Amino acid sequence: MTFTQDDHRGGTATSTVTVTCPPFHLAFDTLYALPLQSTVAAGDPVTIVVATGVPANPFQYMVGVRVTAPKSSGFAYVPNSFNSGSVGGSTFGDVDGFWTCMEPTGFLLPQNYGIYQRQDAGGGLYAYDFNVTPLGGSDVSTCDGALFNLQATFTTPGTYHLGFQAENGVSRTYYQDGSQTPDRFWGDITNADAPSITVVGS
Repeated sequence: MTFTQDDHRGGTATSTVTVTCPPFHLAFDTLYALPLQSTVAAGDPVTIVVATGVPANPFQYMVGVRVTAPKSSGFAYVPNSFNSGSVGGSTFGDVDGFWTCMEPTGFLLPQNYGIYQRQDAGGGLYAYDFNVTPLGGSDVSTCDGALFNLQATFTTPGTYHLGFQAENGVSRTYYQDGSQTPDRFWGDITNADAPSITVVGS
């Protein structure tokens, strides 16, 4: 990165620094919810990337991923912020992130992003359920990357860790291969290695 200072009186100074960001390793058969900011003001949106390491079983349909956070945080999904794959691009048209390996023609996604409703997941947790159905895809078993991303807000100052819920009456966080049976569950959904979110007063 190059920075230039200008005193608006004819004097300038330029300096160049190297910024190194080590990659986050996506472990085998592990699901992550990765906030792109570790600190956020109460009520301001933070982008969360949900990513998978190489799954243990053939993967085609992300039938459900239930993202959780403590009720005390005031966790709330930002309407219309859901996006399949990596951050940026078109939700419906761009095949990126984990889905690049599969090469589907597109995705079957809810037309109204506002349908995502906050659920009581029990145990003092709020939850939101998401899914991604690729069209014209195929089973993959050697890929990792971003499944989807979203924005969320938190209203109460504190430090919070995102999580997932595998089951609650029915399967909540799972995937399937092209045969659509059986339900496949990630080996690790603790999200233990992901950073927490510290919410500060607005």
